[in-house]
Amino acid sequence: MPAWGPETWGDFSVVGFAVFITILMFVAQVRGWIVFGPHHREVIGQKDQTIQQLYIRADKSDEHIAKLSDALSKKTGTEDLAAALLSETRKAVGN
Repeated sequence: MPAWGPETWGDFSVVGFAVFITILMFVAQVRGWIVFGPHHREVIGQKDQTIQQLYIRADKSDEHIAKLSDALSKKTGTEDLAAALLSETRKAVGN
């Protein structure tokens, strides 16, 4: 006979059922299958704060990218000549 046969269920009382449910709830809480409201709100709050920080960081990155692209677009002929001379010098040296 299997362990969970009809005889076993016949001996299973209300107290046994309550103990079983209590143990199941405890295991579920320990393993994280059940998350209670305050803990859930704390985790979601931290996630929202992290997302907000990432948005701020992305905005700052956009500003820096805009500044750098403006600086590159405003290069003068002298800077182009200096860059070309430097690259030719590197080629001549062998780097």
